[in-house]
Amino acid sequence: MRCKKCGEELPERARFCYVCGAPVDEAPVPRRLEEPLDPLAAGAVPLVPLAPPPRAYSLEPRARRAAARGDLRTNLPAIRPQEPVVETPAPEPPAEEEPAKEEAAVEVVSETEPAAEPEVEKEEAQAPEKDEAPEPEQDEAQEPEKDETSGKDEAQEPESEQGDGAETAAEKVEAAKAAAKAAAVAAKDAAANATILLGKAKGGLATAGDQLKEGCRNVADDFEGSHVHPAALAGGIVVVALLVLTVLIGLGTSWIGPFALPDEDVPVVEPPSDGSIDPLPTEEDAAAAEAAEAAKPEARATVAEYSWEELSKISALIAEAPSDDEGVKIAAEYNLCAADGSLDGTQTKDLELADGTTVPVIVAGIRHDQKADGSGVAGVTFVARAPVGRQAFNPSGEVGSWESSPVRSWLNQSLMGELPEGLADLIVPVTKTSTAGDGSLRETSDSMWLLACSELIGTDYCRFDEGAQYRFFSDMGVHGESTYLAASEDYWWLRTVTSDLAWQSTVTPNGSPRSGRNPIYEYDIVPGFCL
Repeated sequence: MRCKKCGEELPERARFCYVCGAPVDEAPVPRRLEEPLDPLAAGAVPLVPLAPPPRAYSLEPRARRAAARGDLRTNLPAIRPQEPVVETPAPEPPAEEEPAKEEAAVEVVSETEPAAEPEVEKEEAQAPEKDEAPEPEQDEAQEPEKDETSGKDEAQEPESEQGDGAETAAEKVEAAKAAAKAAAVAAKDAAANATILLGKAKGGLATAGDQLKEGCRNVADDFEGSHVHPAALAGGIVVVALLVLTVLIGLGTSWIGPFALPDEDVPVVEPPSDGSIDPLPTEEDAAAAEAAEAAKPEARATVAEYSWEELSKISALIAEAPSDDEGVKIAAEYNLCAADGSLDGTQTKDLELADGTTVPVIVAGIRHDQKADGSGVAGVTFVARAPVGRQAFNPSGEVGSWESSPVRSWLNQSLMGELPEGLADLIVPVTKTSTAGDGSLRETSDSMWLLACSELIGTDYCRFDEGAQYRFFSDMGVHGESTYLAASEDYWWLRTVTSDLAWQSTVTPNGSPRSGRNPIYEYDIVPGFCL
């Protein structure tokens, strides 16, 4: 009979293979880990600690003691033949590597001690039921059963000693030999039993190892079947941990958490401004600024290239400037003056009247005259460089009354109607100061006016202060008679009276402003106006 697992030759009555430990009847089929094993039904040997070796090993010392007692009996005082003493060598335990000797030992055990085999079977049947090593008490209980041979020998000793004392030396030798043989048989029996138990243990370990390998394979197959990569699983765990940590931190630092930030102070609302601070620009202001920027005229090289409407817009920009310097800068951008604001008489434009008369006018001042409505300065002041007509200052002969003079009415009414179309609407009325017949100063609102002595040569060279000198005359250095004042081939009227208050002041053809004439005569008119 051979083992179905390892093919080892087994005794006829063997229940387990002493080499691999597999059961002889039917080897258990390996099952998956999720299917529980039934050790009693399959006959498998569980992975349990090995039981301690049986007490059969104690037979060898007993055999030796029995042999020693036999040797002592030979020393008793008796007559024995002179025969050599036979020394029985101690039996050597069979090697595990030789299966033939192990098989022989098993056969010897089965032949010599048939009663010991049921005890082995009893141990094998009890091994699957208990997953722990047998108690020492069971080993002690089995000891007398396995020591039957030695017991028989010891029981036979009193019988040999109770004889009539005529035991011969040969009988003693035979008894010693029998004891030695019994000891050898017991040693072989113990060795065979130990070999069988070792084989069972090896078989149990092999079976358990196979089952463990099969279980690992099943686990690996299940994990591979799940299509879950280990790196993906680890990454998912890390992401979940970060999300949980973020939620905890957010709750801890929120207004309901223990680590919430302290409440910030409510900003103090400043009271509305009293007007000392400029308000922030609104959308309407921004739209107006964009419209004004788009409405700005295009800069040209000379004043003559502008239309009167464009010059009116430029004059408005200059008048709206926050300061005189800013106004001069704007005028310079449009070439109405030099970069430093100076005027040299080249800033000229022709004025065509309704009767076809063309009169050149120059830019005489920037932000010089005050508007009559009190809203500020006028941007640009123009002065004619030639007469626009001839009129008597006052046909009644009254001197010094510019406010009630007929020439003032003619300028602000009749001449305004002779101007180019639309220009009269662009002219800005300004405030002018003049002397009366008694030498006092009067202010009037005029759209067009006659010049005063101080506006031509300055207040230091005139008796009356009727206005500051215009920038053009100042830049030309006019302080008395000058060719820049020779605007006509004849006399032309001023609104100033002479120092003796007897005549009306005029400018001579040579350019002298200190000439007096009777107001009943007609002389040339050289006016000024503002845009």
